[in-house]
Amino acid sequence: MTIRRHAVDGPLSGVPDVGTGEERAFLVNLHDSRGKLQRMANWIPLLDPAGAAQIAGRYVYGVSRDAGVELRVLEDQTIEREFGWVFFYGPADESILLAGNAPFIIDRRLGSIRPTGTALPIETCIQTYEATGRTFPPGLPGYAVTIEGWEQGASEFGKIALTKLIRSARGYTLSEAKACTDDVTEGRDVILTFSTLD
Repeated sequence: MTIRRHAVDGPLSGVPDVGTGEERAFLVNLHDSRGKLQRMANWIPLLDPAGAAQIAGRYVYGVSRDAGVELRVLEDQTIEREFGWVFFYGPADESILLAGNAPFIIDRRLGSIRPTGTALPIETCIQTYEATGRTFPPGLPGYAVTIEGWEQGASEFGKIALTKLIRSARGYTLSEAKACTDDVTEGRDVILTFSTLD
């Protein structure tokens, strides 16, 4: 069994950028079935403002449909940063008051949507995203632990020890920790994430 720890410092955690301009590449470490490291470069175009606005419009349309209220993107409030854009939205009918319509971030490199929440000022969410690649919890960098591989014929004691370790590290119930152990013994990687406070 192999356990690897990875820093979680952004949406492409541990993945260095290569290249400049309109396209960037990121390197992905892959392990083949024999555990041999394979490195692969993926080229992805950077999202432009028009593409981000389209994604924001589709997202707000979906929220609108779920909420049963016609919503619209408040284009004049959009904030652009190096990582992408922060979009705000509200009801199309300004006489309607709406609660819980948190701004959301669209990442320039990934096109991903990251809701921010309404409990903290948007500047705090933006600073957290810039620092950690997450919108919440604020300012808590973290790490991920990958548990991979299992030697066939390993003792039951090893399974019990792993289950106890997972329970104590993550606070999982016995059934949750055992499910993780079962995944590892059946050849599936298990990734556990921790904040630096854990």
